[in-house]
Amino acid sequence: MFRSTSLRNVILIVTVAIFAACGVCAAQVARTRGSGEMLGAIPAKSLFCIRINDFEGTLDSANAFLKDIAPASFDAKTAVFSKLGSVLGDNDLKGINKKGNIAIFAVNVPGESVAPGLMGNMFIGGLLPVTEYEDFISGN
Repeated sequence: MFRSTSLRNVILIVTVAIFAACGVCAAQVARTRGSGEMLGAIPAKSLFCIRINDFEGTLDSANAFLKDIAPASFDAKTAVFSKLGSVLGDNDLKGINKKGNIAIFAVNVPGESVAPGLMGNMFIGGLLPVTEYEDFISGN
């Protein structure tokens, strides 16, 4: 039915097609993993992790969603940036890439009870994209 050369050619073509498809898939996986490098810095035993892509754009979307619900004077972006600025010590958030991705996480730290109760030994941390490290530490 098949000659040996035609069967060999078909097997060769299928093998090359499979390797090409695997190469394309591997490149796609590498691109998607590149955006998740930040999540590699979060401890594996975290109680929770919240990742927000395009921080400023997400807050703009929250403002648009809350437009008819919240009072007219309410601005989610201003409120979040002012609270974050008060924590960091700089209301302008110099050195922070506001359009970048952020992550907020919590871990349980046994033996480090700061306050009484269930939340006493919980550490809540955040990862923020820093544009220029020197500007960030000098302004904050």
